[in-house]
Amino acid sequence: MKRIELEIKITEALDGQLSPQEVRELEAALEDYPDLKADWLLLQTPIDLKVAFPEEPVDATMVENLRQQVHYPLLANAHRWVIPYLMAAGIATIAFIGLSGTFKTDDIPDNDYLFEWIYATDTEQIFEEFDEMVFQDFRLNGE
Repeated sequence: MKRIELEIKITEALDGQLSPQEVRELEAALEDYPDLKADWLLLQTPIDLKVAFPEEPVDATMVENLRQQVHYPLLANAHRWVIPYLMAAGIATIAFIGLSGTFKTDDIPDNDYLFEWIYATDTEQIFEEFDEMVFQDFRLNGE
């Protein structure tokens, strides 16, 4: 086998995609490539995590120092970005409402008119007495 094919086979073997017979064939083919065989053996060796990552005692001052390193810069600099963005959002909201004209007082009917329209007993009164500016999407008889 070529070197590239062996590297692919090593990856497949590590992923568990090869049968035991194919793994033996791979090990036999690795005899021609000593560097790949050394890598294969290294990858087959389990790593002792306690040796690789030794445990260190953790005390309260260490935890507090870590908290200060993470939280203090965030809180100390929050006023630099929160206040301008909130102010910009407020100005943008006011500008949008003002420019869109969604809150014109002319279009809002008074309460008496709404109560008469909601509680009308005569159905003809409901369909005849409405302001087309307020109820633009309302159509009579499918018009």
